Amino acid sequence: LANVMFAKELDRRFRAAGTKASAVSLHPGLCATDLARYVVSGKDEPLEVTYSKYAAPIQALLQAARGMLRPVPRGANSQVFLAAGADGGLDQSGGEYFQDMQIAEMHEDASDPELGARLW
Repeated sequence: LANVMFAKELDRRFRAAGTKASAVSLHPGLCATDLARYVVSGKDEPLEVTYSKYAAPIQALLQAARGMLRPVPRGANSQVFLAAGADGGLDQSGGEYFQDMQIAEMHEDASDPELGARLW
């Protein structure tokens, strides 16, 4: 929520200053990155090493869960889409929240300008 509010407030400030820029926020989805190796074990070791320390049924569950995650390139689609201006450019989607390269619903508090200013 804070990231969405920050992007909306930054976009408001760009517009108020007459700056030709826009700010958006996005969720890439749950992706199969190596970030989990730090979260799961707290160590900089490959997930396979961490998984090998568990009993076989747990290893199978962890591997199955990893298989349900998005591949990293798919998770990067929205970032590339927005950076390329494919959303329509500066006047089209400033302050919006995206998922899967589309404007998505955001929490109602994200559009509160007072909260955005306080966060800033």
